[in-house]
Amino acid sequence: MRAYRKNLEDFRDFLEVTSLKEASQFLVSQSHGQANPLALNFKAHLKNRRLSSTSVNRKLAGLRSLMKLGNTSGLISWKLEVPYENTEPYRDTRGPGEEAFRSMLKIAGESQNKIKTIRDVAILRLWHDLALRRCLWLI
Repeated sequence: MRAYRKNLEDFRDFLEVTSLKEASQFLVSQSHGQANPLALNFKAHLKNRRLSSTSVNRKLAGLRSLMKLGNTSGLISWKLEVPYENTEPYRDTRGPGEEAFRSMLKIAGESQNKIKTIRDVAILRLWHDLALRRCLWLI
């Protein structure tokens, strides 16, 4: 809730109004043809601030969520149609792959210490079976 509020506060600042209520009422009072250009201008404003694509998309998601609530409540009959920014993954989260996992499982099972073997295999199975692939790179 705090994150959505912060995203909407950025929109409030963009509109230069004093409250979230005022910003929300202003946006809801716009026609579909007025609200989308306004949201596009907000998006351009965010990009001019050199925010990352994910930050821009998160703030647009806050606006979309607000408008979805307005639509669900019957206040408006339209939805925002501002496209998200393309994002590129900045880290590889695929994990080690099935072959590497099997190799780690084999090595963990070869320990002389039975308790350590049980623990290590259990940890690997937990991480793998819950798709916590990033954790597998940590060991």
